[in-house]
Amino acid sequence: MIQEEALIPYRTSPLPEGPWVVFAPHPDDETFGMGGTLTLAARKSVGVTLVVLTDGSMGGGEAGSDNIISIREKEVREISKRLHLESVLFWRQPDRNLMVSQDLINRVTELIRKVKPATVFFPSPMELHPDHRTASNLVWEGLRNCSEFQGNAYAYEISVQCPANRLIDITAVADEKSTLATLY
Repeated sequence: MIQEEALIPYRTSPLPEGPWVVFAPHPDDETFGMGGTLTLAARKSVGVTLVVLTDGSMGGGEAGSDNIISIREKEVREISKRLHLESVLFWRQPDRNLMVSQDLINRVTELIRKVKPATVFFPSPMELHPDHRTASNLVWEGLRNCSEFQGNAYAYEISVQCPANRLIDITAVADEKSTLATLY
């Protein structure tokens, strides 16, 4: 039987083992959800591959325009430089219309096979935004199809607190996270 201390973080946890693959539904979700943890990872030289699933076209002042897609991708590239991410992949799925499809599940599975991460992060299934919840389902299905993945998978919060079983103390980098968030 699993005891409560395995499900509830009574104390902070060390950074998970790298390399990491982080799935973000939109450009900015990686920063708002994991900016502090990614900053700590950069300080420890953890290799991180970021996958931005949607084109982000529905966010920002020019929602729906091609220009906003370019702006948001440029912002992610700037953030990724500051965080020393190994790579950023833009899958450019339609914003607010991310769907679980066999093609995307296969892409998740193949990426995990290629990168061989020790840790995979994806949004919590408790998130309110439909793209966030879909991203959770999509990555979970990709992981289920990847029998060779022996690492750990963690859901992270973006806009809604969710039950957590891992707590990373980002106090030392909270100001840096705030600075990163202002770049969006």
